[in-house]
Amino acid sequence: KIKLLPGKPCDTLARSANSLLNTDMVLISADVDPKSLEQAWFYIPRMLHSKSVVFHQRGTAQDDPLSYHLYGRAEIEALARSVGKQRAA
Repeated sequence: KIKLLPGKPCDTLARSANSLLNTDMVLISADVDPKSLEQAWFYIPRMLHSKSVVFHQRGTAQDDPLSYHLYGRAEIEALARSVGKQRAA
């Protein structure tokens, strides 16, 4: 089952993260606003299971070939913690 979530990642995941538990793959487009993505990391760990993968597209459509960054679980948790600290402050 595929779910596409248009809009700013932070706003979209704030509304949807709890209904997206046990997501197998998260694919983040290169054109996502970095500030919105930064805040969205807070929600991503709750969506994942032990074998989930999170890819972030690098470059643009003009780049040949497009590349993707595969986030490790520790990297995802660190990004989420950094947002959590900002939210608590």
